[in-house]
Parts: sequence; structure tokens; C-alpha cells
Amino acid sequence: MSQPKVSVIVPVYKVEQYIEECARSLFEQTLDDIEYIFVDDCSPDKSIDVLTDVLNDYPHRAGQVKILRHTENGGVSRSRQDGADASTGKYVIHCDPDDWVDKDMYRLMYEKAVAADADIVGCDYALEYPDKTDVKRQPFGLVKDDAVEAIFSGKLHAGLWCRLIRRDLIEKAGVKFRDDVVFMEDMLYVVPLHDVAEKVAYVDKAMYHYRMRGGSATQRMTERNLNSVIAVLDELKKYSRTNTAEHARKCALATKTLGLITQPETYNPDLWRSITKGIHINAFGSRKHRLSPFLVRSGLDALNYGIIKLYRSLGR
Repeated sequence: MSQPKVSVIVPVYKVEQYIEECARSLFEQTLDDIEYIFVDDCSPDKSIDVLTDVLNDYPHRAGQVKILRHTENGGVSRSRQDGADASTGKYVIHCDPDDWVDKDMYRLMYEKAVAADADIVGCDYALEYPDKTDVKRQPFGLVKDDAVEAIFSGKLHAGLWCRLIRRDLIEKAGVKFRDDVVFMEDMLYVVPLHDVAEKVAYVDKAMYHYRMRGGSATQRMTERNLNSVIAVLDELKKYSRTNTAEHARKCALATKTLGLITQPETYNPDLWRSITKGIHINAFGSRKHRLSPFLVRSGLDALNYGIIKLYRSLGR
């Protein structure tokens, strides 16, 4: 059997009400030579049943689909790595099971990859809210240090789902997903790839649709997630080779660990002060978001704790 042009990796866990739309958008791709790898991370609902029912409507795709089943829940990083290990395509891309893609997304990205002989091809994406769509333009094509800085600063999203990546580049960079990284695993994977990529190309079109669900985008962070953020940004320090990139990395660390001083469940002002030492207070954005950093930097830990407890009791 010839090597597929593209492998699409989809981790599956608790997405029963969303996976049908995702799977149909994948199976209706205008790129024919494609491989789909779904990884069932012991999903306790009927996600896989829905997936197999949808697949029955696309018999021509049946031979292109692999469904891997975990014997125990391993988390998204384990699912992504197992999917990557099972993939065989010349290019690899990931798709989250609660999102969907345009029908021509993978064809256009693959054609761009071939035409440009690119290691990575990126595209824009759209945040899909219940009542609106917010298109996010992405500055793909930056030189290596600038790309790393853009990823740290949030100007260039680290999402695996908007990047078609040449398999040879993954092998060259030696990147693998770490089981202990449960949050921001995409950034830990993507930054080393941009660091070694010789050519990054861009399709100027929002073809990936990221479903915004679960309320506020600033969801509460668990202690495990916060530890993951710290580990990821510490590991990536070696890629911030310019002053601007290192500043962007430190600012990302400061903002991503705000849960240490804004959530009662993870309150640890001493740790927050130690990992954000030297980061200017303006890095935290608006005055509202600078309040807790200002109080903690001033040693008013008890006052800050009382304020965030009151804020929580008011349902904010």
C-alpha cells in the first residue's frame, strides 16, 4: 500500500454530542488519499458508537480509518502520541473531536505543502461561539526566532489542528508528547518543530472551526494543569534565544499561572512570586487583571485571598 498523503489524528474522550459533526467534516474531505486515526481514551460515553455509525455512511472511507482503544485512560498527550505512532502519512495533522473542518482543508494544505516544499503549513482558524464566529488570522511564515516569540506571546497559536506537519520534520526534531504534560502539550510539541523547520507555508483561509464551549474562556485551572504550564515553559526556555522571545516566554508564564493567586483552590502566592520574579506588572493586561499581581507583589496575600474568595461567593 502506498503512503497516505495525510494522517489525521483525533483523540476521543467524552464528546458524544459533538463527534458526529467532526467525523462527517473529516470523511467528506476533498482529499482522497488520507488516513484517519481515532484514539479512544476509554471514553465513558457513546462517542465511539456515534463514530462507527457515522462511518457506515462513508463506506469508501472504511479502509482509511483506524480506531485505537486504550485499556485505561491515559490523557490527551498519550492519545496524541499513540495516534502519531500509528500514523503513516507523509504529513500529519491533529483534529479535536468537538471541532470541525472545512471540506477542502486538508487538500488545500497538502497542495500548498507540495508546491512550497514546506515542512509546516498553517492556516487561520475560527472560534465558534453559540451566537458568533471570530476569525483568527495567523502570522505563519515568520523566521524561526520570530515564530517562537509569536507563539509565546499568543500572536501565533500553538494549535496542532491548524498545522500540517511533514513527518520527516517530526523525526528530525525528535518530538514526542509527554504523558505528564496535561496542559499546553501543543506548545511543547510545536515550538521545537518551528525551531528546525526550513520552510513554513500558509493558507490564507480560516478552515478550522474551534468550538467554544463550557462558558468563559478563562476556565479555572487545576493544580495539575498549573504544574504542567510551569514545566512546559521551563522546558521551552532553551528556545527563547532573543531578548524579546525570552520576555514573551516570561509573560506567558506570568499570565498562565495567575490561578496561583486568583483561585482559592490553587492559592500559592510564594510559588507565584518565585516563578514570575522580574516580570513587569503591565504584563498582566488591564487594571482588573493587575489587581491580584499588585497585591501579592506588595505582600498583601491575606487581603488578596479575601478578595478572591468574595469574588467567588458572588458567582464571578
